[in-house]
Amino acid sequence: MRLVWLLVIGLVLAFRCALAQEPTDCAAIRSKLDPATGVFKSEKCVTYSELPSSVLKEARLRTIGALGAGGRKHLPYVLELLKDEDWDVRTAAAEALGLIGDDETAPYLVAVISPRDWRLTFQAILSLAKLNTPQANGILADVANTYWLPAIAEAAHDLTKEHGAAPSLTQSSAEETLMNFCEASTDQASLPRCANVADERDIERYNWEVEKYRIRMGLAFLNHPALKGATPLGATLKVDGGEFIGTDHGEWGGDLVFAHGSTRQSILKENILAVAKRGDDILVITGLTHLDSRLGYIFGLSRQKDGTWIAQRRWRLPGAPRHMLMTPDGTIGLHGIFGSVLYRPDDTLQWLACGQSYSCRP
Repeated sequence: MRLVWLLVIGLVLAFRCALAQEPTDCAAIRSKLDPATGVFKSEKCVTYSELPSSVLKEARLRTIGALGAGGRKHLPYVLELLKDEDWDVRTAAAEALGLIGDDETAPYLVAVISPRDWRLTFQAILSLAKLNTPQANGILADVANTYWLPAIAEAAHDLTKEHGAAPSLTQSSAEETLMNFCEASTDQASLPRCANVADERDIERYNWEVEKYRIRMGLAFLNHPALKGATPLGATLKVDGGEFIGTDHGEWGGDLVFAHGSTRQSILKENILAVAKRGDDILVITGLTHLDSRLGYIFGLSRQKDGTWIAQRRWRLPGAPRHMLMTPDGTIGLHGIFGSVLYRPDDTLQWLACGQSYSCRP
């Protein structure tokens, strides 16, 4: 039955492609896209008349970006998605603008630079650096001097024209840029000594050194002066009228529900790591580290007039936290493989330190 449905879907998409108003785009995309881009054949000739899911939106943005300057006819669509509610779609739109290369889109890229989404900011400055516009250098310099995440600040510095536009950065993702920054800034003497892979006892020694390295980093976080008196956060929170219950099933997902008596309201479909009350704010921390995915977000909850709860994304974290603490004054400390950050009561993030290095010393 599944095979039948796949054949039906394939025929429908092929029919749509044949009726598309811009068939030349389909041919251009087929000839220019590499299979490594991740755009499936069934997505290469999708018309733009229907409201797609976030996955299809990203796929369409990749196909438009692959057209280069030929994608200018689709700029209204790309600029619309630069304001999409899905943060990953916005990032894909910023990337497409850089590939299209229209200098008049520079103000739109500048407008989406934000401390709240470091991945979008990275892609926006990357695309901005590709444009031939006089305002780019000043914006890049401002990000280099003020951005809270040092890896992004350093990337902006390297992208300024005085530093050769850092061609290697154009091939890097935001996550790779963060990892490379931390690798370069790690004290090599603190790293575990590399293992002789032919010696089982040496591999055991190396694994123990890695574990001690992680413990040292965790202790440095726990003993940070800003976290004095902090207590761990959990994935459940009791409030007047009910209880928030969060679950985390790893790659299988998770959710947040509000339980009130025998009723339950599903609020958020994310891997829930912690729920906290800070003043009048109820905050939710989500995250997932799985294969190449290193996701982390901070959400805020608010109650509607009808009594239901909604979640609004506030911050993209550099990764998924493993340890989450809150001090009596409301400072939240978050520590994971990515490193450590503080979420201050004034709704700002402060970078503390890089996390686990995957290097070893000879």
